[in-house]
Amino acid sequence: LHNTTWRVNGVLSVSRSIGDRPCREYITCHPQVEVRELQPTDEFLVIGTDGLWDYLSTEEVVSFVRQARAEVDCSKARQARRQQQQQQQQQQHQLQVPAQAQPGLSPQSLLP
Repeated sequence: LHNTTWRVNGVLSVSRSIGDRPCREYITCHPQVEVRELQPTDEFLVIGTDGLWDYLSTEEVVSFVRQARAEVDCSKARQARRQQQQQQQQQQHQLQVPAQAQPGLSPQSLLP
Protein backbone atom coordinates (compact mmCIF):
# COMPACT_ATOMS: atom_id res chain seq x y z
CA LEU A 1 0.00 0.00 0.00
CA HIS A 2 1.45 3.34 -1.02
CA ASN A 3 -0.30 6.65 -0.53
CA THR A 4 -3.70 4.91 -0.03
CA THR A 5 -3.34 3.06 -3.35
CA TRP A 6 -2.22 -0.51 -3.74
CA ARG A 7 1.08 -0.59 -5.61
CA VAL A 8 3.19 -3.36 -7.13
CA ASN A 9 6.85 -3.04 -6.09
CA GLY A 10 5.86 0.37 -4.68
CA VAL A 11 5.80 1.75 -8.20
CA LEU A 12 2.87 0.74 -10.35
CA SER A 13 -0.79 0.88 -9.36
CA VAL A 14 -2.34 -2.58 -9.35
CA SER A 15 -5.05 -1.81 -11.90
CA ARG A 16 -2.40 -0.64 -14.40
CA SER A 17 0.17 -3.35 -13.82
CA ILE A 18 -1.49 -6.14 -15.80
CA GLY A 19 0.77 -6.92 -18.72
CA ASP A 20 3.75 -5.10 -17.24
CA ARG A 21 6.55 -7.67 -17.59
CA PRO A 22 8.47 -6.89 -14.35
CA CYS A 23 5.26 -7.19 -12.31
CA ARG A 24 3.98 -10.48 -13.76
CA GLU A 25 5.06 -12.56 -10.80
CA TYR A 26 2.79 -10.44 -8.56
CA ILE A 27 -0.17 -9.72 -10.83
CA THR A 28 -2.49 -11.99 -12.76
CA CYS A 29 -4.37 -11.08 -15.90
CA HIS A 30 -7.26 -13.25 -14.75
CA PRO A 31 -9.82 -10.94 -13.20
CA GLN A 32 -11.95 -11.79 -10.21
CA VAL A 33 -15.39 -12.48 -11.66
CA GLU A 34 -18.67 -12.92 -9.85
CA VAL A 35 -21.70 -14.29 -11.70
CA ARG A 36 -25.13 -13.39 -10.41
CA GLU A 37 -28.57 -13.83 -11.86
CA LEU A 38 -30.48 -10.56 -11.85
CA GLN A 39 -33.75 -10.62 -9.96
CA PRO A 40 -36.93 -8.62 -10.62
CA THR A 41 -36.40 -6.96 -7.24
CA ASP A 42 -32.97 -5.59 -8.25
CA GLU A 43 -33.15 -1.82 -8.63
CA PHE A 44 -29.99 -1.35 -10.68
CA LEU A 45 -26.57 -2.75 -11.49
CA VAL A 46 -23.39 -0.82 -10.72
CA ILE A 47 -20.28 -1.69 -12.67
CA GLY A 48 -17.30 0.11 -11.19
CA THR A 49 -13.56 -0.16 -11.00
CA ASP A 50 -11.54 -0.32 -7.82
CA GLY A 51 -11.25 3.47 -8.02
CA LEU A 52 -14.96 3.84 -7.30
CA TRP A 53 -14.82 1.61 -4.26
CA ASP A 54 -11.68 3.42 -2.99
CA TYR A 55 -13.80 6.54 -2.48
CA LEU A 56 -17.38 5.37 -1.88
CA SER A 57 -18.92 2.67 0.26
CA THR A 58 -21.65 0.41 -1.09
CA GLU A 59 -24.24 2.44 0.83
CA GLU A 60 -22.93 5.71 -0.63
CA VAL A 61 -23.09 4.32 -4.17
CA VAL A 62 -26.67 3.10 -3.65
CA SER A 63 -27.67 6.49 -2.23
CA PHE A 64 -25.97 8.31 -5.13
CA VAL A 65 -27.70 6.18 -7.79
CA ARG A 66 -31.11 6.50 -6.13
CA GLN A 67 -30.74 10.27 -5.90
CA ALA A 68 -29.61 10.53 -9.52
CA ARG A 69 -32.58 8.43 -10.67
CA ALA A 70 -34.97 10.60 -8.65
CA GLU A 71 -33.50 13.75 -10.24
CA VAL A 72 -33.91 12.26 -13.72
CA ASP A 73 -37.51 11.30 -12.94
CA CYS A 74 -38.22 14.85 -11.69
CA SER A 75 -36.58 16.33 -14.77
CA LYS A 76 -38.71 14.13 -17.04
CA ALA A 77 -41.86 15.13 -15.15
CA ARG A 78 -40.98 18.85 -15.47
CA GLN A 79 -40.32 18.41 -19.17
CA ALA A 80 -43.65 16.60 -19.67
CA ARG A 81 -45.46 19.38 -17.76
CA ARG A 82 -43.79 22.06 -19.91
CA GLN A 83 -44.78 20.22 -23.09
CA GLN A 84 -48.36 19.90 -21.86
CA GLN A 85 -48.49 23.62 -21.02
CA GLN A 86 -47.09 24.50 -24.45
CA GLN A 87 -49.70 22.33 -26.14
CA GLN A 88 -52.48 23.96 -24.12
CA GLN A 89 -51.16 27.42 -25.02
CA GLN A 90 -51.01 26.47 -28.70
CA GLN A 91 -54.58 25.16 -28.57
CA GLN A 92 -55.78 28.36 -26.87
CA HIS A 93 -53.92 30.45 -29.45
CA GLN A 94 -55.50 28.46 -32.30
CA LEU A 95 -58.94 29.14 -30.84
CA GLN A 96 -58.23 32.84 -30.44
CA VAL A 97 -56.75 33.52 -33.87
CA PRO A 98 -59.93 32.85 -35.93
CA ALA A 99 -62.07 34.80 -33.47
CA GLN A 100 -59.80 37.81 -33.81
CA ALA A 101 -59.41 37.43 -37.55
CA GLN A 102 -63.16 37.26 -38.26
CA PRO A 103 -65.40 39.82 -36.63
CA GLY A 104 -68.52 38.42 -35.06
CA LEU A 105 -66.97 35.06 -34.10
CA SER A 106 -66.37 34.24 -30.48
CA PRO A 107 -64.11 31.52 -29.04
CA GLN A 108 -67.22 29.80 -27.63
CA SER A 109 -68.72 29.50 -31.10
CA LEU A 110 -65.65 27.53 -32.23
CA LEU A 111 -65.96 24.92 -29.49
CA PRO A 112 -67.70 21.63 -30.36
